[in-house]
Amino acid sequence: MGLKDKLIDKGFAAFDKTSDKLDERKFTDEEKSKANFKVAQAMTDFATKIAESTTPKSRARRLAAYFVIGLHSMTFIQGLYYINTERYEQLKVLIDYCDSMKITVAFITVIGFFFSSYLIMQGIDKLKK
Repeated sequence: MGLKDKLIDKGFAAFDKTSDKLDERKFTDEEKSKANFKVAQAMTDFATKIAESTTPKSRARRLAAYFVIGLHSMTFIQGLYYINTERYEQLKVLIDYCDSMKITVAFITVIGFFFSSYLIMQGIDKLKK
């Protein structure tokens, strides 16, 4: 068991101890059952969201997005280097390469899909409530 797991277990133990003390003093049996139901429902919703975000399709989409963003960032940094060192011939080759590979279009597409899908899902969740 790693350090992270130990910390999580200690946090849950402290939470359980505190909630037990509060339960003894303030809650009736009906209030306890309602509170337990709300906690169980919140944990189920959280687990569902985590499961949806770790599907193989989501991980593959995220990995592809990281590669495209990384490629775009590296070519941008390389272009800045060529400008600062006044290597305009290499800069022209780099620009031609980016045009032929459609790197900017890929970058914009990835950013659009990456963030718009999240925003659309947030909007759908708000409409359901």
